[in-house]
Amino acid sequence: MINVRSASSGSVLSGSSVTAPRPAGTQAGDVLFACQTSAAPFVGVPAPSGWTATAALDDEVFGDFYTRVWRRTAGTSESGSYVFPQGDGAGTLIVVAVEGADLQVAARVAVREGLEEPAFVVTPGVTPAAATHLEVRFAVTLGQAFQTVTLAPPAGYVLRGTAAMQGHFSAACASRQLSSSSPSGEKNFVTTGENPGGTHGITISIPGGSTEPEVPPIPADAPGQGDALYSYRFSRLFGGFLGTLDLAGVSFEKRISRRGQINSGNFSASYPMSNEAEGDLVAQIVPRNPADLLRGPGVTVVDIWRAGDHWGRYWIIGAKVTKQRRQKPVLQLSGVTMEAYLQYVELEETLGPFTSEDRVEIARQLITHMQAQEHADIGLILAPGSSGSAVTRTYEAHRGKYGGHVADTTSGLDGYEWMINTQLGAGGVELHWKWGKPLGNPNAKHTFTDSPGGGEILDYGIDMTPLTRGTRWRARGDSVQTDASTPSTPLLSAPYSSPHLATGVWPRLDRTVDRPGVTDLAALNAAAEQLAATSGGAPHVFSITVLLGEEPSIRPNLLGDSARIVIADEWFKRVNGGAGLNEKRRILGMRVTPTGREQGRDEAELYIDDQEVE
Repeated sequence: MINVRSASSGSVLSGSSVTAPRPAGTQAGDVLFACQTSAAPFVGVPAPSGWTATAALDDEVFGDFYTRVWRRTAGTSESGSYVFPQGDGAGTLIVVAVEGADLQVAARVAVREGLEEPAFVVTPGVTPAAATHLEVRFAVTLGQAFQTVTLAPPAGYVLRGTAAMQGHFSAACASRQLSSSSPSGEKNFVTTGENPGGTHGITISIPGGSTEPEVPPIPADAPGQGDALYSYRFSRLFGGFLGTLDLAGVSFEKRISRRGQINSGNFSASYPMSNEAEGDLVAQIVPRNPADLLRGPGVTVVDIWRAGDHWGRYWIIGAKVTKQRRQKPVLQLSGVTMEAYLQYVELEETLGPFTSEDRVEIARQLITHMQAQEHADIGLILAPGSSGSAVTRTYEAHRGKYGGHVADTTSGLDGYEWMINTQLGAGGVELHWKWGKPLGNPNAKHTFTDSPGGGEILDYGIDMTPLTRGTRWRARGDSVQTDASTPSTPLLSAPYSSPHLATGVWPRLDRTVDRPGVTDLAALNAAAEQLAATSGGAPHVFSITVLLGEEPSIRPNLLGDSARIVIADEWFKRVNGGAGLNEKRRILGMRVTPTGREQGRDEAELYIDDQEVE
């Protein structure tokens, strides 16, 4: 995988060149980038031997301030140090060695010359050179006489090297691995010490190469029936193809997240190993040796393709190899949709207060903050726009996971819905955070029927379970007590009753839901009011199982769409004056059981909203 192998630096107070040692461990094929800053112009100064100019910045407004970025591909015999000519004066130099770069694809560079920005140095956004790439960001600034400015890297970036000359320049380099085709935008290096204002920012996107086996393509003429309809491809969470398995007993689902909850979908499958070759295929994905940390549950995702279309990515969180008496060993896998990952990263610093800010914007800031943390960037691309509903929130450090806080932004009668969709982009599979109020297309043309003449509906179920719901609701947040000597009491909303209690025949069924990190009473009241209005009593949880054709109209990315449900049987025939059920309902979830060795039909269980779409 592409990464910064190491870095080195050098500086000179006065001289015609600046020198830095070769970065430790540099190997043939590594790409070297050097950021050189000088107090003298580069006019008439020869280029360093073997290096190619990549970017240039000249600033004569805030003093003599000239920066060059150079590139070189390391050979089999590199010198122990590199000498960079310059005009007589002060200079700094940082050299980084990058391993795993794709030498066939050009890196992309963006530069920014700053004016008076005493608190930070801005490095610009850059168009990614590839979906899997390494961002290397250089920041350079001036320092006042007898002072040295220090530079802290942007959140989520690893500091690789620094160089400074007291009273002259301070430079820093930071990097971050990314898996997204979308630009990551401007990032700031925070300064400590007096900065007169002249700054240079350089951002380089370096495409990642791969020694992994090539992903096998799906044939264009793949049939719409039998095992060939589905393909299951395994890779690492942060990139790197592992292999494919012809899975059996597959089931996968996806749901819309709303009403203060994250509804992640589950994945399950098995793979019988009838010979050693099949065991070796499994070992590419699940390690035989626990010391192998490069594959297995927690590290691995499976991408599901149906007839050439991407139908979902699932994070593998469980693997089990079992063998029963006189049988062959079997691999059993379990996974979850990527929404679940947000529930495993803790917020470690206070965010807020967000005062009268749009719900969706708060959620975007939470996800952006999560992905800026080390080892937590899953490449989510965030949808723009605003919900039109402003709320006030503060999320305290160490009082909940990012997922719970994102779910909180959907609470209340004016909440929104969201899910993570997958789609094929220029650099591979992309994860898109999509929101709506509500999600889906109300004018979609999905139709599912069950009548004496036949239809797509194979089964249906209506579940009514009052004890999993309630008729009187409260929401519980965090304590607002700041005195450590006083017992801490969580903040509790007022009670809200569902319409069922007003009938006089329903009993009181109390439910309290937790909202970690919430210390705003109005937010807790809104959450309890919403649950009382939408989750009281024994709502009808309606699901239908339909037969999927070769080109079905519904797929996981289309959750939220409206579908016309037509059923005329012994249960529904007295509905609508004897005409039976014929209504438009929203599809809130989908569980697919693909065709395979166990069954010859491709089926989907659709979870249907209990309210008719007007």
